[in-house]
Amino acid sequence: MSSSGDPTQLDGQALLELQNASAAKIQRYWKALQLRRLEARESFCRTLSTLVQNVDWNCFGPDSDFLRQLLFFFNAKRGEDVDMLCKICDILLLYVRSDGTYVDGTIPIDNDANYYLDVDLQRHILTLFQHLVNAAVSGILSIDFSDSAGLSSTELQFVGSISFFLHGMLHSSITDGIMTELVHTTEIVPALWNFIKSCHTNDKWQFFSKYCSQLLPDAPGWLLPLSIFCPMYSHILQFMDIVELKKSERYVSLEDLPSLVFILKEALWELLLTIPLQSSSLQTTCSPLDNKKMLTQVLKSSVMTGLCELLIQLEKWNNMDQFVPPIGFCSTKAISDEFASQALIVGTHEAEIIRLAPFLVPFDTRLEIFQIQIVFFNEHGMKEAGVDAGGIFREFMNIITQSAFSLESRLFKETADHLLYPNPESKLAHADHLQYFHFLGVLLGKAMYEGITVCLPFTIFFLRKLKQKETFFNDLFSLDPELYRTLVNLKPKNSDDLSYIYFIAPDGKELFPGGARMHVTAHNVTTYMHLVANYQLNCQNRVQTAQFVRGFQQLIPKEWTDMFNEHEFQLLISGSLSLNVEDLQLNTNYSGEYHMDHVVIVMFWNVLRKFSGRDQERFLMFVTGSARGPIRGFGTLNPKFGIKSYGDDPSRLPLASTCFNQLHLPPYQTEEQMHAKLIQALSSKSGFDLM
Repeated sequence: MSSSGDPTQLDGQALLELQNASAAKIQRYWKALQLRRLEARESFCRTLSTLVQNVDWNCFGPDSDFLRQLLFFFNAKRGEDVDMLCKICDILLLYVRSDGTYVDGTIPIDNDANYYLDVDLQRHILTLFQHLVNAAVSGILSIDFSDSAGLSSTELQFVGSISFFLHGMLHSSITDGIMTELVHTTEIVPALWNFIKSCHTNDKWQFFSKYCSQLLPDAPGWLLPLSIFCPMYSHILQFMDIVELKKSERYVSLEDLPSLVFILKEALWELLLTIPLQSSSLQTTCSPLDNKKMLTQVLKSSVMTGLCELLIQLEKWNNMDQFVPPIGFCSTKAISDEFASQALIVGTHEAEIIRLAPFLVPFDTRLEIFQIQIVFFNEHGMKEAGVDAGGIFREFMNIITQSAFSLESRLFKETADHLLYPNPESKLAHADHLQYFHFLGVLLGKAMYEGITVCLPFTIFFLRKLKQKETFFNDLFSLDPELYRTLVNLKPKNSDDLSYIYFIAPDGKELFPGGARMHVTAHNVTTYMHLVANYQLNCQNRVQTAQFVRGFQQLIPKEWTDMFNEHEFQLLISGSLSLNVEDLQLNTNYSGEYHMDHVVIVMFWNVLRKFSGRDQERFLMFVTGSARGPIRGFGTLNPKFGIKSYGDDPSRLPLASTCFNQLHLPPYQTEEQMHAKLIQALSSKSGFDLM
């Protein structure tokens, strides 16, 4: 003891003795624990045997210690323990099958299972599952995917077996959280991607099919791996932000995303052309061959849905931060006149492709289908050919939409990028604001129905709502990039850095009852981020948006807009963002004294090219009644743009006949004079000209 007599102070020798005694105590405890684990393993094996033949469904019941005992002695480094775990998982799936939930252990038939597992048991099952997958993944990751010779038969068989097991567990209703557990606590996603990429690069899919004995022999080799990869990677993308996607190398690198898109779209195209349009009803008892047919058919449908959802997500990411040209999502097989004509026939494979995976079809083809679908009906309900609206009507529609959607009306607000969205406080400006929103929806629908482009740039999140699509956290970027970045930056912070934040929205309202008294922590910050995004995107202007969409869909049904993503949808509304002078020049008619090589005409095209973007828009509005060019080019403008000679006095201003898309151009002497006169005419705002 120290000389001070303080019993709490120890001298060096006494401290060393205490440490040695503690170490001996820990060593005795560790040996006792190891002995208890050994005894537990021996007892477990005596009761259930090392091959677990004596396991029955009662072992998985809420009152059983079966899984707790296994977890107590389980050692992932012991091959016998891993083998035992594999057999137990097989048995678990077997009992799920016998309950009527599965056919061949892989495809769900009835999700209304009448059994429930308690939370503690579910947690143990998830832990077992994690051990098994990590053991399997370590085997997959040990494969040299860079070998140009490709994978050996043993490796292919190993991946096939693991794939069937994982597919069964992913579709199991025995416990929640399997998907989250897989993607966040194992390396199964990058392992699967490396396998898929290797098989595609080395053309090994035909060989892999031989190791999927539960499926028909002619089933695509990629069917089973993609049935696991697609839902898992979709799950990851759903909770990833833009910054994480750029920096993430754990799952699929940015460099690999173009290859991923190519593999997925080719697989989806094949499925869409081979799956029967009307599936036969599933039976629970049939021959082994019929079982394989049924299993393959249902698996194809499941994979088709997963491919569609994942490619839609990837296309959305690509629109935010391009990693592949937009045409990269299209199949070259959809570029034909025959495809467009077949797509208009209900019940064809081409029509199903347009309905389920429109991104596989080039935009021009979908636009042609959209415009063909727009027809007029006479008083007898018979279809009539569409009639192009005249320039005066186009100008009228542009003027009224510009006025109704202006900020002065206080029905819409705009972002920092001058993109429009419904004003959450519109009722303060107009008592009948909901009727106005309904009318504006009808007005926009009428413009699209008539093929009239109007300069109304909307936010991406509002365009998604107009298409009746869900909005997610990343859509907040289109509304408020600064708020989005602020929320994203909260993720890496610890709980102390977040203690000043409560569950309240930017406008001070509680995100849920009592939110003003609840701190944001490192554990609930993701929930806070998504609640804020949900409030900003969905809660603030819910009633205004609902009325607008209701009015819009009176003329434009949802299945028409489903053919386009949000950026393409904006193009349908507003037309080309810039004037293609070369396209306009190629589709111009000349009359009077003018012709293509006339000196005044040569000067005119030089002057028009030198106009600013804003002046080019004003010129188009002046001569056609619309500030944007036709979506499919000026070759579709009816009647075609024309330039007619106008007298012999160069001091006169040019005139326009908007109903004929015609410019009446005096014979100006110089480009400077022509530029000045055109700008003066554009600035005069003379309105409709019935000349």
